[in-house]
Amino acid sequence: PDLRALLHAHCSSVVTMTAVHRVPPVDLLPHTARLCTSVGYTPYRCPGSEEFAQTVAGSFRQGNDVVLLENHGIIIGGQGLQQCFERLEALELSSALLLRCIALGRQPQHLT
Repeated sequence: PDLRALLHAHCSSVVTMTAVHRVPPVDLLPHTARLCTSVGYTPYRCPGSEEFAQTVAGSFRQGNDVVLLENHGIIIGGQGLQQCFERLEALELSSALLLRCIALGRQPQHLT
């Protein structure tokens, strides 16, 4: 995608999802489904390394607007920082919601 801004974060619920190799659901809440159209997942690479940069760039080249970093965090792309932050907030909320449902022994209902 045509990206003008990137945001990197270590939100607890999103990082928990990456630690168990799960992509946060984008179809639990309407605004998450609208904001996060394509979420990629990359295997762990040493942050700051050339391999890390190439892996993340490759995921964005595949059309993802969000890239999850295994056992590390998240990088969100967008047209501006506001859009990046909105995507981050939506994915963190969806991740937290899923984790709470699992803790209650239930699976959440996804949007149809």
